[in-house]
Amino acid sequence: LGRCYGQSAVFAEKDGTVTLFVDGQALPGSYEDARPFQEDGFAAVRQNGKWGFVDTTGTLQIECRFDDAVSFHQGLAAVKSGEWGYISPAGALVIEPVFYSAKSFYDGYAPVETESGWTIIQLYEYES
Repeated sequence: LGRCYGQSAVFAEKDGTVTLFVDGQALPGSYEDARPFQEDGFAAVRQNGKWGFVDTTGTLQIECRFDDAVSFHQGLAAVKSGEWGYISPAGALVIEPVFYSAKSFYDGYAPVETESGWTIIQLYEYES
C-alpha cells in the first residue's frame, strides 16, 4: 500500500494483513485496510470491518466505528455512518452525515454527492 506513504510512515499489505511501518520499522498491530496519511497526522484504518484513525505511532486516536472513512485533510475527515459527514481530529461530528458520498477538503472546498448530484461545499472559516 505504498500509496499510503507520508510522515515517514507507510502501510504495507501481505497476505491480507496491513502493517504500519515507521522509519522502516514495523509497528505492532495490524489492519484490514488503510488510507494515506495526510498533513494532519492521522490515517484511516479498518479493523473488524469498521474504520477509525491512527497516528504515525500506530496509536488508535479515533475508535473504529465508521462504515467507511477518508483520512484527515484541512482538519476534517469524511466518514460514513449510514451516510457521509465530517469529523474533527477529536472524533466529534462537525458536519452531519447527510451526503451520499464525500471527498476530502482542499483549499476550503470539498465535493459531496446529494440527491441532486455532485456539488461543492465550502468551509466558512477556512484560511489559506
